[in-house]
Amino acid sequence: MEEAAKMSAVLAKAKLTYVPAKAFSLKAHPDFDEAWLEKLISEHPEILGFDEGTKVVRSQILQKSGGKVDLLLRDDEDEKLYTVELMLGELDASHIVRTLDYFLREQARPETKDWTHVAVLVAEDILSSRFLGVVEYLSKIMRLIVIQLSALRVGEDFTLKSARIFDGTAEREGEIEQQEKITREDWIKKSSTASIELVEKFSPMLEQLANDLRLTYKKHLIGIAIGNRAENFVQFYPKRDFVRVGVRISNAADWRKRMGDAGFNVVGVQEADRVRFRVSPEQFEAHRDLFADFFNQSYREWTE
Repeated sequence: MEEAAKMSAVLAKAKLTYVPAKAFSLKAHPDFDEAWLEKLISEHPEILGFDEGTKVVRSQILQKSGGKVDLLLRDDEDEKLYTVELMLGELDASHIVRTLDYFLREQARPETKDWTHVAVLVAEDILSSRFLGVVEYLSKIMRLIVIQLSALRVGEDFTLKSARIFDGTAEREGEIEQQEKITREDWIKKSSTASIELVEKFSPMLEQLANDLRLTYKKHLIGIAIGNRAENFVQFYPKRDFVRVGVRISNAADWRKRMGDAGFNVVGVQEADRVRFRVSPEQFEAHRDLFADFFNQSYREWTE
């Protein structure tokens, strides 16, 4: 009883106390500027809300044509590079143009041609900006994440809160894109003929799962449709020399081990219900039965 009383006293002491938070403007404060914010995010990239494995690679990257990228973040597991443009205050046109310019230049680097590039625009005030509709539109046609970063005073200290206003990297499950017609030829230009032909080799084994199943060419991936509805239990991300495949599965950890033991490069965030791995044409021919088992389980779980 005495031990229980002691533990109760410790827990009572540890109770959190509510402290009201008050929003304030970093731009209007004399102690803060964009260089300070850049340094802070370099030391604490989790401020922007990315996955734990996302790290800052470089800051103030000088472009050949002029201008400097504020931050370049890299997610090795998911093979993504984030080109980040920061600003204090209300979103303006010049920072939107810089975001697009730096993103396009980084994306053109040959050493990262097989990576997924994402533009990130961070400002204190997105929702009040006259350019809100502009960045919303851009996020629908490109990989653009728009983040509103708010400063909150808590007692004698302060914190930063990030909110994704628009996310152009998110695929809409259960919906086939109608706004922009993406074709097989578009994907060949983005990747290679060999990679698209590799994706198409998966089609016959997938078609055995449902009569009206077909591949769908979308903006960010090649997915699956059954009838008129997207059913992306398997997703393909063609690159120049390989295809990255994502599969929804309940026992993801078991399948990661199984795919790794078979010699596949398993990549991506370690999600509880998804496995991502790279496939080459040679691996496809050697592991047809493995893929069939994998897709069959995924499909059964998806349609339960």
